[in-house]
Amino acid sequence: MFGWAGRRLRVDLNSGLTSIETIAEHTLANYLGGRGLNSKVILDEVSPGTDPLGPDNVLAIGIGPFNGTIVPTSGKLTISAKSPLTGIFGDSNTGGYFGSELKFAGFDQIVITGRSSTPAYLYIKDDHVQVRDASHLWGKNTWETERMIKEELGDERVEVLSIGQAGENLVRFAGVVNNMGRIAARAGMGAVMGSKKLKAIAVRGTGSVEVAYPDKFAEACYKAHDKIKSASFYKPLHTSGTLFLLRHTNEVGRLNTRNSQQGWFEGIETLNAELFHAQYKIKNRGCASCPILCGHAYHIKKDGRRLVGNAAEYENIAALGAMCGNADLKTALLASTLCDQYGLDTISTGSVIAFAMELWQRGMLPGEDIKGLDLSWGHQDTIISLVNQIALREGFGDILAEGVQKVAEKYPGSEQFAMVIKGMPTNVGDYRSTKGGALAQAVSTRGADHLRGSPVLEYLGITPEESEAIFGNIIGKDKARSVVDYRNYYGKGSLVAWSENFMAVVDSAEFCKAASYWASLDFLGPSDVQAMLNSLTGFNFSESDLFKIGERIYNIEKIFNVREGMRRKDDTLPVRWFTEKQPAGPSKGELIEAGKFEEMLDEYYEFRGWDKEGIPTKAKLQELGLQDYAPDQN
Repeated sequence: MFGWAGRRLRVDLNSGLTSIETIAEHTLANYLGGRGLNSKVILDEVSPGTDPLGPDNVLAIGIGPFNGTIVPTSGKLTISAKSPLTGIFGDSNTGGYFGSELKFAGFDQIVITGRSSTPAYLYIKDDHVQVRDASHLWGKNTWETERMIKEELGDERVEVLSIGQAGENLVRFAGVVNNMGRIAARAGMGAVMGSKKLKAIAVRGTGSVEVAYPDKFAEACYKAHDKIKSASFYKPLHTSGTLFLLRHTNEVGRLNTRNSQQGWFEGIETLNAELFHAQYKIKNRGCASCPILCGHAYHIKKDGRRLVGNAAEYENIAALGAMCGNADLKTALLASTLCDQYGLDTISTGSVIAFAMELWQRGMLPGEDIKGLDLSWGHQDTIISLVNQIALREGFGDILAEGVQKVAEKYPGSEQFAMVIKGMPTNVGDYRSTKGGALAQAVSTRGADHLRGSPVLEYLGITPEESEAIFGNIIGKDKARSVVDYRNYYGKGSLVAWSENFMAVVDSAEFCKAASYWASLDFLGPSDVQAMLNSLTGFNFSESDLFKIGERIYNIEKIFNVREGMRRKDDTLPVRWFTEKQPAGPSKGELIEAGKFEEMLDEYYEFRGWDKEGIPTKAKLQELGLQDYAPDQN
């Protein structure tokens, strides 16, 4: 089989038995791999009402046809399960080198069931698979775990996915870490691993990837590489990584500040990419086959020692900086590094700390719960202390480890300040001014999400004529011309759905969103994916075929959520964005008008072929070959 390995590894932790099975070619053609392949497995094998932290939850690690090849930025993988944070469909994507190594070992997917009676880790070397004792690793952080496993196996080329103390302690937003800084962070996949007593997965492969048309494939990849390096966002991403977005989002009034009380941070002059480069940066780092190298190794001092981190990212620094009212870059970097070591989602960690700070500001936290902590905005020692307490489930951190939604349930009256959608905290953006971005957060299949389908046309600065030329045949000329205004509501439902379908393809072929239309329209688009995928696999996918695959994947995830009780009422936004106008900054006065939001939602459902409750219709599912999954409500 070209491009794919065509094989799935199954691991039953109850018995310790493993098996290898063939993945049907038509399944790969319909779902591509990675996120798509995982989503189908989770829908097929996780029953409604399953406890996310129980042994019946299924954990899937999936890679795509692009992994292990020269496709630029093809170092991604997806980890999926029912989320312990949201109780609905959950997945998370990470970069690094694990995905390529898994392909070289001859697998497209690992599916893990059951629960080990004692701590264990999985070792894969080609077809040789072992469930090994991890008792000596339990209690270690992710960096220590990776080093110890490589030493134990005597092979520095082994790639390791692991959880830290946060996953072991079932923090509901724990992530899974590889390469000491790349983390599948959102939705609590680390807690699922912890619930299964699975400390890590180590893989070493000696195989290769077969290519259907090597010359055409090389040509398509070289063109994609050149397109990336000539794109408008290439230089800032290479130079500053995603940190350049700190100033960018602040300048348009979209930087989540003090739990989204406003979208503009007055402390930006001490929390920015320029300061990072001047004081902390060591060098650029990248994932497999990546020409961008957006990762940046950095050093900070902790307790008199030099601590080296590997992933200074916009989301990390904004979440542990502006979101918490903290203007000290060193504190944000240290908190982010601790999150990587413990295996914590920085967005969720920053969100729950910021939420607690607002509750303290409003006098809504009992003294016996916070145990003397100073929760005033930006308090540096408190931020660091709470990161430690959350990961170890100590003190007030044990309450915060449950996530914003459950903290809000514990303190009646605080729900109106909880920045969550379907149990997932919103990211570091304040979307009151960007209407399509707000809709994308609301309708995401894994809860609040800026990665599922952010409609970048809103703020790229292209003209209505350019938008019409690109999207006129897809979403209609009038809508295409309208969507370039980020304050406008019209056309956003269609554009968000289109974007979600393409992002599902990106996540399933497994290359980086930072190199795709998600970031900028001069990065890689559908025709680039089509050229690389067809020459790699030997298939003859059209662009419409690819979008049908993306649509199928999105509907699979939606069906899972419908089975768990999700309806239109859940496709909504935090109360604050509907009721409080931006109080200051470039977007002062902006909010989301509830009636117009509902019109966007209607347009979105109509474009998707769903009913007014947001449930896929039988006709739509029949069209996608998913008729066997039709919900009873239709």
